[in-house]
Amino acid sequence: MISGVGTFSKPQLHFANIHVDIVGPLSTSQGHRYLFTSNDRSTLWPEAIPMETAMSSSWTSALLSGWIAISGIPKHITFDRGTTFTSKLWTSLVNLLVIPLHQTAAYNPAAHGMFDDPL
Repeated sequence: MISGVGTFSKPQLHFANIHVDIVGPLSTSQGHRYLFTSNDRSTLWPEAIPMETAMSSSWTSALLSGWIAISGIPKHITFDRGTTFTSKLWTSLVNLLVIPLHQTAAYNPAAHGMFDDPL
């Protein structure tokens, strides 16, 4: 049985439910080739934090020093099943911060539910 694309209800709290992903490799700009991207489901506020590498230490640091330092600890994080978000460091961080994780299909942007193609 194949399931369709899921839907996400709009959260009541701002900056409590975020979608995260890694973009890259991109052309190098000031030593950075990747972006840690995050979007709040309630306000649709986007963040793109430049990173030099796509190593787990880079994006866990981006989450801490970027999103969490500015907006606080989210109540939920949604991400795809790409290998980026399956490391022990990532799992340890979200367990330490007590953040429930929600996975979507890997390499399928439509599965995020909030990133619809307007064309």
